[in-house]
Amino acid sequence: MQIGTITRIARYPFKGMAAESMQSAYVLYTGLFGDRTFALISPTAKKDFPWVSMRDCARLVLCKPKYKRLPSLENLFPDGNEYALDVP
Repeated sequence: MQIGTITRIARYPFKGMAAESMQSAYVLYTGLFGDRTFALISPTAKKDFPWVSMRDCARLVLCKPKYKRLPSLENLFPDGNEYALDVP
């Protein structure tokens, strides 16, 4: 029994910015590897949802973040620098 078909894989390295299309992905118990690793936090937002989203700043979607590289899946405690992004 088929329950669905995957037609596109996309992850959002930076919450609220444009998606990054992918040919393949690692899916972990927390979701796609590298998805929503970064986010902007507003000092004036509600405490239960402090993140800046496209509702707050529609121009965020014009930013197209791309990982320079991702840490190895075998590295359980990667250094933060291993998640470096380019955000043109």
